[in-house]
Amino acid sequence: MKSINAETSVPADPTSTNAVAGIVTAAKAVADVKGSEKLGSITADFRHAVQSDRTSENRGGESNLGNYIAEVQRAATERNGSQVAFMNTGGLRTDMLFASSGAGDPDGTVTYKEAALVQPFANTLVTEDMTGAQIKAALEQQWQPDGLERPFLKLGVSNGFAYTYDPAKGRGERITAITLDGKAIAATDTLKVTVNSFLSTGGDNFAAFATGTNKADSGQVDLQAQVDYFTAQQGEAVAPPTDQRAVGATVTPTPAGGFQPGDEVTLALSSLVFSSDDPATAGTVSVSAGDVELATAAIDPTVVDKGDEQGRATLTFTVPGAVAAEPTAALRTGAATALAAAVSPAATTQEPLVVTLPGGQTITLAVSIPLPAAVDPTDPADPTDPADPTDPMDGTDPTTPGTTPGGGTGADTDGDGVVDTTVPTNASGPLAYTDAELLWPGIAAGVLVLAGIVALVAVRRKRAADDATVLTD
Repeated sequence: MKSINAETSVPADPTSTNAVAGIVTAAKAVADVKGSEKLGSITADFRHAVQSDRTSENRGGESNLGNYIAEVQRAATERNGSQVAFMNTGGLRTDMLFASSGAGDPDGTVTYKEAALVQPFANTLVTEDMTGAQIKAALEQQWQPDGLERPFLKLGVSNGFAYTYDPAKGRGERITAITLDGKAIAATDTLKVTVNSFLSTGGDNFAAFATGTNKADSGQVDLQAQVDYFTAQQGEAVAPPTDQRAVGATVTPTPAGGFQPGDEVTLALSSLVFSSDDPATAGTVSVSAGDVELATAAIDPTVVDKGDEQGRATLTFTVPGAVAAEPTAALRTGAATALAAAVSPAATTQEPLVVTLPGGQTITLAVSIPLPAAVDPTDPADPTDPADPTDPMDGTDPTTPGTTPGGGTGADTDGDGVVDTTVPTNASGPLAYTDAELLWPGIAAGVLVLAGIVALVAVRRKRAADDATVLTD
């Protein structure tokens, strides 16, 4: 069958075709003028993701262009309540470059024509309500059905939205956490979402976008949304987004009971850089918990074709050991202090693992480890001045034999008439951060009982000695 485009014959009467050609020529002349009008300016390139040849388009990679367009569409529908927007990379047909395209187009200038070439389909913007579970399903559908030429299609996402995934897991189980402005999105939460009319009907196998409720077509065309976005900048140049909104993380499985000091943990990270970035600027990545940096490694910027796994690093660390807690202020004398130090449990707190990228961006993982907690060594309810051993709540005089500051009582343990130890009378202060409120009063009571027994034995021994002396006399 012969293609209609290969038809070379001309009608006998060219009047109609000449008229159409005239309309097209006139329209093109107007478009050239209107298309050269300046919309706004940019500070750097807005680019697609690229394949390993660093020129071919990679629809499976995260890109600053895709994230930018998603933010443009969220901003356009913000008055409709939109909180997050998603953009399919197939709807972005060319890069938006900083360099001049020729005469009359200075560096950094974005013309109407350049914006139109990025989004030539005239899709309208649709808002809908989606639960966290539905959003997760949409993100899972980036991994396309088996057998397709493009196994992964990356969604551009708007500002403030981020997620982590585990590339080692199976279909439907890869998304591990979703956040908006740093707050976790639960499966039952509902967000107002913006997508274009193509995605809203399940285009590109994103069936989850067809399941939203309260759908409303805003009537806004995607290109006009970009025009309005540049206008809203009031002459300020737009900078491409630099943050990674999706990061891959495969972490050593958390054992039953959680990680413990001495456990070895390995993180395999990916999607740490844009494939279009200069590989020489990849830098390093680190992982920390609390204020403790646990490991750091160089980022490998090698591009993985048809996916988003460029920017990889593996970090391994050992969970730090716990440090024995300081004894409380009320247990700082004599044998009582030694006993408290010997039995004090190490206080710990669970801290999440935080990944820090070269630009300072941080990603908090849904994995935590125990770290030594800072234990206040003093009793906040105890008014004793460390520089003044006198307890203002205790009328005893530290210079008087048989009394001790802080409520202690002197005792003669060997019967020689000399006070040589202290029986603490307030050995059970409050415990900070140890969750052992019942343990310490028990220890203090034990100390008191032990000291009382020692004192009682000493008194009975002295009486026996006195009686023996009387009989001898």
